[in-house]
Amino acid sequence: MTGKQALQAALQLLRQDDDNAEIVRILGEICDEMPLVRWTDASVRDAVDQYIADHGKLPNPKEFGKKNLPSGTVFKLHYNMSTGEWLEKNYGVSEQRRQQQIAEFLENYNRITPVGPYEYDRKKSPGSACVRTLLRDHDCSSWAELLAKFNLPVYPPRSLRRNTDKLKVTILCDAL
Repeated sequence: MTGKQALQAALQLLRQDDDNAEIVRILGEICDEMPLVRWTDASVRDAVDQYIADHGKLPNPKEFGKKNLPSGTVFKLHYNMSTGEWLEKNYGVSEQRRQQQIAEFLENYNRITPVGPYEYDRKKSPGSACVRTLLRDHDCSSWAELLAKFNLPVYPPRSLRRNTDKLKVTILCDAL
């Protein structure tokens, strides 16, 4: 049970008695503002656990600093590491996310058959990682290197792709 869940349970019990209306109001405001301004190891973990309970998934590093989660600065000061490193160390998310990213990338790439990274980014599924993120997360320095890493074909521009359908032309002439 997270701290917020415990506070909500206590509020539920207090609401049963009308004499506790002021207490319920103030504790309700505190509950809405959770987590509090001062971040401790326990409150950081509690905030992440509460996020998981509310959303059914781990937060990604970009969600920190909003949605009642501590900012990246908190992780640098308290843990001397980035948000992503902390998540990987404490929740083991990196490999799981990496596998999901690869699956989404392969699905998008095969569906789109992009000529280059710009076309991929324009046509990829919403929520999928962009090329820049894929390059960073998979230690690649270029689009070509990313394609080679996953054994993907390089597609030529659409204007140079040959039409493999044979066209049968029949010419009928009227004899004079």
